[in-house]
Amino acid sequence: MRDSRRIAILLPDLHGGGVERTRLVLAHEFAALGHRPELVLMRETGGLLEEAQDSFPIVGLDAPRNRNLFVALARYLRSARPDGLMAAMWPVTVIAVAGQKFSGIPCPVLVSEHNSLEIQYGPRGRVHHAALQASLAMMYSGARARVGVSSDVADVMAHLSGLPRERFDVVN
Repeated sequence: MRDSRRIAILLPDLHGGGVERTRLVLAHEFAALGHRPELVLMRETGGLLEEAQDSFPIVGLDAPRNRNLFVALARYLRSARPDGLMAAMWPVTVIAVAGQKFSGIPCPVLVSEHNSLEIQYGPRGRVHHAALQASLAMMYSGARARVGVSSDVADVMAHLSGLPRERFDVVN
């Protein structure tokens, strides 16, 4: 059996969306492989919270907004020192990379997107699009792995970040 790894799975909360459910499934798979997943939540809330608490440690960062996440995450990483960090859903993805760098802890970060960012955030206008693109360009290169749930999502991630498409993996 491989070495057991402590895997931190970062989410805004555990409301019943597809990403949250997918992360719970992954946590169960990691545990079945002998790893030690823990769910790291900006806010300890949501319909899946009780289910998650039955199986995994829950770490609440008490970060009610994205702007509070950076420092809270860096503090968590310094104290918990997980072997890996998974983050989904922009802007949590880019904050995860920035928080890991700021913490100084050598913890590989995997970021994933589950929707086309251009479609999801396109209606918010040019200023928002510029912030999205700039944050991806600055932070995605610092992640150990970048994953899209489809080729189209990975294509958009590459396009927006300016990174070569071959640096993105796809899970179908």
